[in-house]
Amino acid sequence: MIWWAAALLTTAEPNGRPGVEEGIAASQQGDNARAVAIWTPLAKSGDPEANYRLAEAYQTGRGVPVNILKARELYGRAAKDCHAPAQASLALLDIAAGRRPSALKLLRAAAANNEPRALLFYGLALFNGDGVPLERERGYEMVKRSVALGLVDAEQTLSEMDVVMFVTPPARAQTNLMPSPSRQAVRSTQPTARTVPNRLPVQSGSNGGTTSVTAVPAVTTGASAPSSDWRIQLGAFRRPGAPQSLWGQVSARLPGAKPFLPVQNGLTALQVGPYATRAEALAACRAVASSPCVPLKVR
Repeated sequence: MIWWAAALLTTAEPNGRPGVEEGIAASQQGDNARAVAIWTPLAKSGDPEANYRLAEAYQTGRGVPVNILKARELYGRAAKDCHAPAQASLALLDIAAGRRPSALKLLRAAAANNEPRALLFYGLALFNGDGVPLERERGYEMVKRSVALGLVDAEQTLSEMDVVMFVTPPARAQTNLMPSPSRQAVRSTQPTARTVPNRLPVQSGSNGGTTSVTAVPAVTTGASAPSSDWRIQLGAFRRPGAPQSLWGQVSARLPGAKPFLPVQNGLTALQVGPYATRAEALAACRAVASSPCVPLKVR
């Protein structure tokens, strides 16, 4: 889509009226009232970028009182014009309101245009099979793309996915990331590391509650035969030295255990053990109080 091209080419309308970019510049200088004054007539004339920017103002209370209903209306107008950021923002409002089917449709459309937040949330849905068919590899790649596009808050989700993807295939099939409540999604004109939530809120269970993102596998229940082939995995890392650094932080909580650093697919995992049973490994996870923490049976 090229919805943004016109805004980049000019800062003023042909009739001399200020353009969307002039409103953005005013907002960046702290003059939110002027930004709103510029965007309002442009939005009324149907400019999708102006509708989007004005919706953000109403959502965040910059230059106007907070009005989520007005923000939803304006996001909707821009979304109908295939404005990918507006589609993503409207999807996040729909998630907060419990409208998951419409949110997923919007996220899918925005992700097709490489909108970073949509890639994160729709990728996570695919990874979990949450409201869409389970496509773990595709979901993982979408979240990776979100990180590559600069969405800092996607990095933690990707690191938790790395733990799951690192697990051997038989165990991986039983492993799932469970999304949790996010902060209210607020996307500013200049996004920061804490602007976008990295959790997808979902309804789970009969009580309608929510669960948090973890990488704890749904392993088979039942008693474990005594052995010494259980470990816990505390992460899988691309950055050199990261596993050793994490071990230095948690080793005091795991007396008698040893670190193991297996390498697979370009990732170095931090595994700790050995433990005689799965129950002991789970107790170690609780002791280390680290998320993600995955009990693994080493063959």
